[in-house]
Amino acid sequence: MPDGRAASRYHRRIAPEGSNAMTGSRFLHVPTSLLVSPLVLAIGALVLLFQFPRNLVAWNIGAWTVVAASVLLALLVPLAAWSLAKNAATRTWPRILAFSACTLYLAALAIGSIT
Repeated sequence: MPDGRAASRYHRRIAPEGSNAMTGSRFLHVPTSLLVSPLVLAIGALVLLFQFPRNLVAWNIGAWTVVAASVLLALLVPLAAWSLAKNAATRTWPRILAFSACTLYLAALAIGSIT
């Protein structure tokens, strides 16, 4: 059983003096490429759908690609919003632009599915 000094040295190594495990420097980070790639994939699949309107295989591939990309965006956009709100270092113009474009895509998809 370690004595009190060894335990306190171990504690300082894990969590330095004055830091709290709940307010540490770790934050949720959603890279810009992770936001942009499903958006580009979904837009490419929509182009495929409109380019080949009578091809059943193109519609199967395109529709499922749009669904998968949209589900991924629906999961990533709130995480990106949390990251942008909590950490000022993540508020760069490419990330804000990607977040805005993804939000606009999901809003257009939601409006299109309702009407």
